[in-house]
Amino acid sequence: MVSGAVRTPRPTFLIDIILARHYNLHIMKYNQWRTLPINQIGSLALSLLAARGIDESGVRLHDPFLLPDMRKAAERIERAAAAREIIAVYGDYDVDGVTSACIVTDYLRSRGAECLHYIPDRLTLGYGLHTEALRELRGQGATLVITVDVGVTAFEAADAAAEMGLDLIITDHHNCRDELPNALAVINPKRADSEYPFKELSGAGVALKLICALGGDSGKYIGLAALGTVADIVPLVGENRFIAKHGLETIGEHPGIAALLAIHGMDGKPVTAKTVSYTIAPMLNAAGRMQSADIALELLQDGDTARKKYLASVLNDLNNQRKEIEADMLRQAHEMCAGMGDAPAIVLAREGWHPGITGILAAKLTDYYKKPVFLGAYAGDIVKGTARCPKGMDLTELLEQCSDTLIGYGGHTAAAGFTVEPGRVEEFAAAVTEAAGRVSRQPADALIIDAIVAPHEINRSNAEEIAAMGPFGEGNPEPILRLNGAVIDRIIPLKEGKHLRMNITAGTRPLSVLGLGFPVRGFPYSQGDVVDLAFRMGLNDYRGEVSVQMELVDIR
Repeated sequence: MVSGAVRTPRPTFLIDIILARHYNLHIMKYNQWRTLPINQIGSLALSLLAARGIDESGVRLHDPFLLPDMRKAAERIERAAAAREIIAVYGDYDVDGVTSACIVTDYLRSRGAECLHYIPDRLTLGYGLHTEALRELRGQGATLVITVDVGVTAFEAADAAAEMGLDLIITDHHNCRDELPNALAVINPKRADSEYPFKELSGAGVALKLICALGGDSGKYIGLAALGTVADIVPLVGENRFIAKHGLETIGEHPGIAALLAIHGMDGKPVTAKTVSYTIAPMLNAAGRMQSADIALELLQDGDTARKKYLASVLNDLNNQRKEIEADMLRQAHEMCAGMGDAPAIVLAREGWHPGITGILAAKLTDYYKKPVFLGAYAGDIVKGTARCPKGMDLTELLEQCSDTLIGYGGHTAAAGFTVEPGRVEEFAAAVTEAAGRVSRQPADALIIDAIVAPHEINRSNAEEIAAMGPFGEGNPEPILRLNGAVIDRIIPLKEGKHLRMNITAGTRPLSVLGLGFPVRGFPYSQGDVVDLAFRMGLNDYRGEVSVQMELVDIR
């Protein structure tokens, strides 16, 4: 279903209920709980790692020259640097693209190379490698362009580069087609002919491999690669896990990142994948969404501390603006979805929507409605779209099936972008909805529980070992544990009742459980009730005192 106009609003109180549910302000979030089989082979954490098939003993950075075209690319870059040619690094406006651009430009400049950077404007040009941008770089004297996190489907732009006399090296990690662009080198672990042992690198991970091939120090740039890896939600297993684990240990020392953390009172604290996902990445992404990704790039590049503090404050302000616009767009989207029933996909386009926020909005709508979501924002003579889908579906396959209605598209299995002519939005909506209808519907949500624990296993030693299993993210989620038969002693409202804390007794042991997103109003349990709890076990550092924290995931 597609809508380009404002519908008659539903009653405000109904929309408030929808929004409350969307933000998980409800009880019993999952239809079923499923506990994984686990063999106790030692500590709780070791057993959990073994159950996930994670063995860190042999994990390392692989030989970069196993990537296709890497040697050819390295030789061309070396010649360009030696001859003082002007090299342009062409990135993307998200965290993965910005960190990739920062890694490559910083290294080349440290070698004394003449280096430009270019990140397209999200609102005017949009995602991708653009001919007009290449023409601009050629006009500035560039003879070699290196793309990072973009370009593997840019056939027209690659042909144009050749006509301009620009050598083009594409480094990317997005899904490839059988045919590759006409470039000097196309470095992508997902190429069909790639012998690289790990296929799931982020754009920043591929950029790091390029630097390694050129003789650079991976340790200097692994922190930036970790940012891109975690922010791009690639699986945190194998080489990605190595990059994230070792990079997060040092990224807090980066002056730009330290300035961002200081705004939130987190300076000096360990940086985790959760810190990146919920604090650092949203502020860095706000630059490209709201103004210019160059702000984020400058923050990550060399510069004085005062300037970085200023840039961090700008990014924080932009992120706060983004939150306000996003809340308004989310309310409008829910109104537009009213009455859609069992349509297999959601397709919405609206005048006035901010193109930089449709990606966040699509992700939230997908999470709520459990359907593929395609959102478009009118931008002059085109509609810029973004798409997200639930696990088990393939967006690139859906977009391929209706590609004849689109100007262009590209992306990952679960996240993609597309552009369509305004006059063909209805046609695209019909085509993609029909395609989604041919895909089998997903089963009801099940909460995957890693292990059932006894009360005595909820202790600091186990919490510390579980923390060491991180970084957590796609492919290695934070473990969810289950405690059966706990008695509720007291329910304490937090933040005006939006959250709660429960004092419970498990066996003979008193424990405390934090329920973020569980409002006191409407909570169906009370003192004396016996409940099973699904929770995450972590550590809480409050004013220097470290204690075990149980964070509620679900209750029944």
